[in-house]
Amino acid sequence: MIRKRTFLIIIIICFYAGCDDFLDTQNYMKKDTANFPSTQEDATQMTTGVYSALKSQIGYLRSSHFFVAEMAGDDRLGGGSRSNRESQAIDRMQYSEESQFRDFWRVTYSGIFRANSAIATINNVSTWNVEGLKEQYLGEIHFLRALYYFQLVQLFGEVPLLLNPEPENKPKATAHEIYFRIASDLLTAIDLLPAKHYTQIESGRATRWASEALLARIFLFYTGYYKQKTLPTADGTEITSHDVITYLEDCIHHSGHELVSDFRNIWAYSNQWTKPDYPYSSANDLEWAGDGCRETIFAIKFGNHARNEEGKDALGYSNQLCLNFGLRYPGSYNDEKCFPFGQGWAIGTINPTLWKEWLRDEPDDIRREGTIMSQQIEMPPDWSTDRTKQVEETGYWGKKYIPVLARDETGKIWKSYSCPAFGTAEDYQTSHTNDLILIRLADVYLMHSELSATAQGINIVRERAGLDPVTAYSSDALKRERRYELATEGLRWWDLLRWHEASAVIPENQEGVIIKVIGTDNVYTSSFASRFVKTGGFFPIPESQVILSNGVLKQNPGWLPEDKDAYFENLPY
Repeated sequence: MIRKRTFLIIIIICFYAGCDDFLDTQNYMKKDTANFPSTQEDATQMTTGVYSALKSQIGYLRSSHFFVAEMAGDDRLGGGSRSNRESQAIDRMQYSEESQFRDFWRVTYSGIFRANSAIATINNVSTWNVEGLKEQYLGEIHFLRALYYFQLVQLFGEVPLLLNPEPENKPKATAHEIYFRIASDLLTAIDLLPAKHYTQIESGRATRWASEALLARIFLFYTGYYKQKTLPTADGTEITSHDVITYLEDCIHHSGHELVSDFRNIWAYSNQWTKPDYPYSSANDLEWAGDGCRETIFAIKFGNHARNEEGKDALGYSNQLCLNFGLRYPGSYNDEKCFPFGQGWAIGTINPTLWKEWLRDEPDDIRREGTIMSQQIEMPPDWSTDRTKQVEETGYWGKKYIPVLARDETGKIWKSYSCPAFGTAEDYQTSHTNDLILIRLADVYLMHSELSATAQGINIVRERAGLDPVTAYSSDALKRERRYELATEGLRWWDLLRWHEASAVIPENQEGVIIKVIGTDNVYTSSFASRFVKTGGFFPIPESQVILSNGVLKQNPGWLPEDKDAYFENLPY
């Protein structure tokens, strides 16, 4: 039986409010470093508070690291309606307002602040009832601080580096300084976290294995984008590709993680409550492996009765990607015609180029239809989206993160499979509980192939998809495999950046694509190439933070007032 935990979200660990910006210093809470933490239970609460920024990021989805990665890459278009300017702007490396990334910046630095506070005060706890728990918590906290800084430095290039809980008005650190600290934090996490086998219950917690996998991802991005051979750490040592390969092999051989037998069983559309009425799942005898499946190394977890501190529904504690990537229903259509995919804002429509190139390269790849819903294949002949509002409609939608409906024995169609499965309150906006997977084992195999320049990892992943092995390693084979295996999982954009291919590949794959805008045939256009030259692929620091710093914090190149093309004001149709 697949279980879903019920969460009551009450954040009591934020010593300083941090609700307006990370420079806030007023203490709004009763707990502070004079009396907290003092017990093991306090330390548990404190560590949970460091994790909470991950969910808060999803509450502000359209400025989040994952969302930006999906919008900025070549495999999705902005989509949505004329009011969804954030997604369309990100897709073109522009922005819809000067502080578009304000909320992501704020909550991510809130997570860093909590991590810094926890590291500084955890020794206040004098008695630990569970042996090794202090070390485990410290390992998790260092992992999370590394993850938060990695998200920031990937999005913005250079940011202030804060390593203690005292508020400071600091200028940007160099990217190299930040990566040195990230690497050091992950080495600390690897050293502190126990080498325990995977357990489904802890799939949302940082582990030794997640730390090793994240270190590899960071090594590849740093050495690729900045054209370095090694990844130095804050203490002067250097991490080599050989070191990272060793860590990945430790994860592969000792973690207990395994590939799910069928790629499609990772995703919620294969669940047992939807399968009987979804021909694709039933015909292929799919069986959902569930949240926290053996392939998942690290994921953001969501609750099925999420509430904030005021007892109200908290959008940030359901998987808002599903809502945003869902189908935009016209008024005359209903769940019956769209089954099993539910209503949303139709943001991030899939670029037809991905479908066509995938079909050309791997015509027998089950992952293509397992990842992308084609209107021609899966929707009724009379289906159309809401063409009074939909822009950049392509006829293709992603299936990994989308509302998944279910029909019960009475014939009722639920807004999410989570309702009959877990008793989730029914709401088409907040009922989506499936994990947001940030790291899974297939990516580990592909990173191992890339670093070792061997085909073994590629072929393990291909074998699971029922495909013939590649005869020898090549960078082209690796790049194709990453694109198809990991499509719509928030990684393609970062891959193109580190391979220095974004400025050429993205315009080539997007410009001139046939789309519908308010029901009328049109073509996709963008100024992405010129914007990329100005920005280097990095997005703007929120202008509110620049102002609050009194000029200490400088805006990124390409986003200055004189860069008039940075502003996305109207759709170019």
